[in-house]
Amino acid sequence: RFTRVFFDNGRINGFGEGTGQTLMFAGAHCISRRIFDLLPDREFSGITEDVYLPAVRQKSATLSGVRYDGPWFDIGTPSRYLSASESISTLMLGGELKPPTGSRADQQRKSILSDSCRIEGDVERSVVGTRSIVHAGATVRRSVLWEEVSIGADCEVTDAIIGNGVDFQSGSRVQNAMVCRRRDVQYADGIILNDKFAFVPIDNSRPSIVE
Repeated sequence: RFTRVFFDNGRINGFGEGTGQTLMFAGAHCISRRIFDLLPDREFSGITEDVYLPAVRQKSATLSGVRYDGPWFDIGTPSRYLSASESISTLMLGGELKPPTGSRADQQRKSILSDSCRIEGDVERSVVGTRSIVHAGATVRRSVLWEEVSIGADCEVTDAIIGNGVDFQSGSRVQNAMVCRRRDVQYADGIILNDKFAFVPIDNSRPSIVE
């Protein structure tokens, strides 16, 4: 899904075509202030197409790179974010990565839990963030709860991403959705709204919601 970046002896010599290894640009830059001399004088410019590509072709600047072979994930969609979270959790549970400070790997639940969260219900293969609560009788599976989330008694949350401060009342059911508190903004087509929350489908399939 990405333009190939050609990398040879520490130098980038092409985008889309070139010589050496074909890699992917991860999006991190360390840039000289000389970059402003190369930017087109217009309202909007793309740094790859308007600066890096011409610089490589015209040899007007040197582009170096650092190859990183460790874990890296594109989390640009809810589906890829959820998949990356599961992969990182697996590495932490296996001892290959250390959980963030203030969190722990819970082997019994196969989950990564904040030290300040409270788990009274059933949590499995999930991430539970700072000061979040899973009340008695609730089940959370293959999901990510951000900070200060409250999952009420007898709720079911499956394959979901729950944003900061979301408070589900008892008996709510959410599956295959990213959920955030509703704001006074214009939402894109395809997002499901109720009085309190915005639901973004994961994997382009309709989420299952009873709230």
